[in-house]
Amino acid sequence: VLFRSPPRVTASDPRVQARVLDGPAGAAGPATVVLVNRWPTPTAVRVATTAAGRVVRFQLRLPGSTGVTCPIEWPMPGGWTLERATASVTGIDHRRSRVRLHAVGPATAILRRGEDRRRVQLGAGEQWVQLAE
Repeated sequence: VLFRSPPRVTASDPRVQARVLDGPAGAAGPATVVLVNRWPTPTAVRVATTAAGRVVRFQLRLPGSTGVTCPIEWPMPGGWTLERATASVTGIDHRRSRVRLHAVGPATAILRRGEDRRRVQLGAGEQWVQLAE
């Protein structure tokens, strides 16, 4: 905890270290939540933060001795926004309008474009998610 500064992110399990990395717009824009389970046992954790001017809450099961970077409100190709994901972004293909995500376990990504909102369930490992049909 920074001296006299409230935490920007909270994690329900003290074994999980949580940090928020702001983009160029600061707290008003896209962010990345970094979660690290420094213990050898898996843990289920609830996370809350503020990014792009709104409160964001999610939960995930984090395997032991692993970490994940969770994108919040990231702009994507084709006018899509990656509202949040419990998986790390490992690539963006602008030409084919898709994003590659890596999940350390079962994960969810929520994508939004205007009124269109999609929830994508992911298995462990790396996979491409098509943004445009």
